[in-house]
Amino acid sequence: MLLGPFTREQTAAYLATVPELGRRADLVDFVHTQTAGVPRDVERLARGLAGADGPTGISMEPPRSVLLEFGPDLEGQPTAVRRLLLAVAAGVPLPVSMLGALLDQEPEAVDDLIATTRAAGLIGADGRLAPIVRRVVTALSPATDRTAVWRRLTELQLARGGAVLPLVRSLRAVGALADCPATTLTAPPPPAGAV
Repeated sequence: MLLGPFTREQTAAYLATVPELGRRADLVDFVHTQTAGVPRDVERLARGLAGADGPTGISMEPPRSVLLEFGPDLEGQPTAVRRLLLAVAAGVPLPVSMLGALLDQEPEAVDDLIATTRAAGLIGADGRLAPIVRRVVTALSPATDRTAVWRRLTELQLARGGAVLPLVRSLRAVGALADCPATTLTAPPPPAGAV
C-alpha cells in the first residue's frame, strides 16, 4: 500500500516528534509547502532543518545537504523519467502530445512514465513537482541534460504557436534563462487564442 501525502496537520504532528523543531506554524507551513506533504521528503527536510545551526528563522530555501540527499534518487531514474522531471520543472502546462514529442514516446508510454513518477512520489497528483523536488531537479541534473530538454521544450512550444513567456519566466525563476534558445527570448507573442 502506498502512503499518500501528509495533510498539514500530519506534517505538524511529525515535526512535533523532532525536539529541535517543534510545532512552530511558520516551520510547519514551510516544510509542508516545500514537500507537498510527501512523507519521505518531510522526514528529509525535518532532519536537515534539525541539523542546521539553530533554526531561529525559516530560510527561503531548504538546506543544501537536504537537496543532495535526493541525488541518488534522481540518478537512479531512467533517462526518460529524468527528462520528464526536467520538463515538468519548467513549470508550464505540458500536454501529453508535447511531452510525447519531447520524450520521443507514444502517448500511452508518456502516461506510464507519469504514473511511475507519480508512484515514486516525484510528481504530485496535480502533475506538478513539489518545490523541493523542483529545486533538486534543476540543481542536480547535469547542465547538458537540462539545456537539451529546456531548449527542445521551447522549440516545441514555438513550433505549436504556444506562448513562450510563461516558460521564459519559469526558467528565469529557477536561474536557467541561459538554457533558452535566443529565438525564444525574441519570439513575437502568439496570435490571439493560441495556447
